[in-house]
Amino acid sequence: MKSFRDPIIRLVVVNWLLGMGAGVLCASLILWLDLVGLRSLLARSDFWIQGLALLYGGFAVTFASLVTGTAVMMIKADEQDSGSC
Repeated sequence: MKSFRDPIIRLVVVNWLLGMGAGVLCASLILWLDLVGLRSLLARSDFWIQGLALLYGGFAVTFASLVTGTAVMMIKADEQDSGSC
């Protein structure tokens, strides 16, 4: 797997996975603490599986994008390229 030896690919994949983990953790905390009655609402619903999938999927994608975007933006440019902008 030569592609994971490329530091940019590794940076994106690792930060994407870290962001997904953070998103799942935050969604789990929201359900565990029953903020705004979300866990109770899901427990009474006939569509609780779809609700959980949307909650976890939304949080995972949002946090993964945030963490990956931040990591990419924090890459320092070479000294030659810094004068071009």
